[in-house]
Amino acid sequence: MADGDRQPTLHERRVNDSALALANEWRRLGRAATAVAVLTSPVLFMLLYRGLEWSFLGSLLGTIAGVAIFRGLIDVIAHRFIPAPTLYGAEAELKEEDIISRRRVWYWRKKFRNVWRLLVTFVVLVGIAMIYNSFAGGDSSVSGGFASIGDLFKAFGPVMLGYLPIIFILFFANFLIMFGPLLLMGAGQIKGYEPGDADWGVKMADVRGQAEAKEEITRVVSLWQSGEEFEKAGGKRERGVLFLGAPGTGKTMLSKGIATSFNCPFVSIPGSGFAQTFIGMDAVLVRYLAFKAKRLARKWGGQCIVFIDEIDAVGMRRQSLGSGFQPLHSSTLHDQLFFGPQGALTPGGDLVLETAAWRERMFQMRAEPRGPVYPPAIVKIAGAVRDMMMPGMMGGGGGLALNQLLVVMDGIDDPPLMKRMRTKRINTFLDALYIVPRRIGGRSLRLKPPKPNKEEIYFIGACNVALEVLDPALVRPGRMGRHIYFRTPTWEDRRDIFDLYLGKVSHAEALDAPRKRDELARVTNGYSPAMIDQVCSMALTYAHSDGRQAFE
Repeated sequence: MADGDRQPTLHERRVNDSALALANEWRRLGRAATAVAVLTSPVLFMLLYRGLEWSFLGSLLGTIAGVAIFRGLIDVIAHRFIPAPTLYGAEAELKEEDIISRRRVWYWRKKFRNVWRLLVTFVVLVGIAMIYNSFAGGDSSVSGGFASIGDLFKAFGPVMLGYLPIIFILFFANFLIMFGPLLLMGAGQIKGYEPGDADWGVKMADVRGQAEAKEEITRVVSLWQSGEEFEKAGGKRERGVLFLGAPGTGKTMLSKGIATSFNCPFVSIPGSGFAQTFIGMDAVLVRYLAFKAKRLARKWGGQCIVFIDEIDAVGMRRQSLGSGFQPLHSSTLHDQLFFGPQGALTPGGDLVLETAAWRERMFQMRAEPRGPVYPPAIVKIAGAVRDMMMPGMMGGGGGLALNQLLVVMDGIDDPPLMKRMRTKRINTFLDALYIVPRRIGGRSLRLKPPKPNKEEIYFIGACNVALEVLDPALVRPGRMGRHIYFRTPTWEDRRDIFDLYLGKVSHAEALDAPRKRDELARVTNGYSPAMIDQVCSMALTYAHSDGRQAFE
């Protein structure tokens, strides 16, 4: 194909000739307007310095302001009638100039609009004053209207300015009186612990029956705490992990072990703590939770762990129903062959096949059945009244809390708001002056965009509902994408758990024999760690009630 017949590439087709020509014309127009403003600036300076007898410094600042205002007015008028070019795919220099031009137009358009509003308001006030003076027999001229407005401001201006702080104080006082106690009760459930502040008496070694879960969370938290080399290799630290399992299997206990074992600040809150009476207060609590975690992270090397227990109270799938932990496989062998006592496969109870599905089934059979406390009609009417009068309680904690939690987890590493606002305002003001170059040589004369803080916040959630019940936006990769399942203990796990809890209570020496420990593990089929702990505690209770110091 000849060179003259060559088709333009994709990059060449992104910007057409008319867009580039328009961009170049904008550049010429801006340079011409700047040249006119600079060449006429001495006339303005002499007018202010000689004609109005301003000071030298005041005249200089007034000249600079006049040049900037003139340039801003030219840009605003030009952009009012001439469209801005489309520079998708253009070179970096044209893009940068286009960004600066748009920023200048936005700045001066806002200023001129505010000045126009003030001018219109003042003209209307003067007109009203002139009409009033004509009916009252006063001076109905323009100067008379000006004088009346001046007298009005002199009489009532200081009074109004004096009452404004009182109005704001009363407003915030009423807000605190109405919402303050509720917010304080909600914020009081957010517990922050610095390293060395609290010892729950639980170490990682005390968490028994969940070897895989312990190994997984230890790997995750260790890598998260010291993952600099991991990030240099291209990896990305995780944002959170979710503990899933039946009640009493050790989720909360493992979180206490993490708080005790890892030298890192720890913030905890129950999921029900986000449930507030009035709408919007749950979102405020989420923001306060993030603020407290960031503050502790800054104090302790930039890292903090946030633990949300029973996160299903705030993270339920929106518009979903149903609760209760369900096994991963809905149809198992035990659905068809579950005959004898203790889940035996034979009516005589002499054959038990212990599998994960069997343990989950046994655990559910031991649970107390929960029936409705009130008739369904009463529950429906009460729910409708609650949703109407207290919308903040909708959805078991409020959809605002879940939405805000998702935003916080995504934006936890955003640059600080005040730094972003300060950088934006200063850079925009310098661009709007037109006479301050963006760079001299290789040195930039603008503030650098702020970088995100180094605070690393890691979220750990725990719940005993099925993963499908939680909102997909919460459990997706990038948020709580790592899921750790806590199973009901196996025979070996139960024996290990008895070794832990029997070592803490007084018991007969005969129970230390391996055969006795094996028997204890066998007869507690389907027991969770919390239930085994209660077995040991109740045995000691019965022993003491009989006058014995140890149980048998």
